[in-house]
Amino acid sequence: MTKILERNGKFEVHESDVETVATTITLAGLSARLPNSFIGVQFFSDSAGTTFADPGAGTVLIEAEHFIAQDYFQTEVAALDATDPVVHQSVGNLSRVRATPTGLTTATHWKLVVSQNLN
Repeated sequence: MTKILERNGKFEVHESDVETVATTITLAGLSARLPNSFIGVQFFSDSAGTTFADPGAGTVLIEAEHFIAQDYFQTEVAALDATDPVVHQSVGNLSRVRATPTGLTTATHWKLVVSQNLN
């Protein structure tokens, strides 16, 4: 499920529910009119998502769907190192982001966060 944390016309923040680290997360319904997107992940040691955790190993594959194409672009793929996750920046009008975790250790739960803005 996509939760919109903030929306003011120039900026939006979307986040998923907290899921187990074996779950692929898709955020749909992103604002295709906001051309700058920042895609990040957060890891937890509890199902409530209140205790942050640093994974000991693993990666997260990020796939982004541009509004003009109803399929995931192969060129818009990034693999984030879960032990040192950085925010992936995507320039383009995104409508959906999918994140697939692989081999995550230590953390038991996670969520996907996407912020979008005009500039």
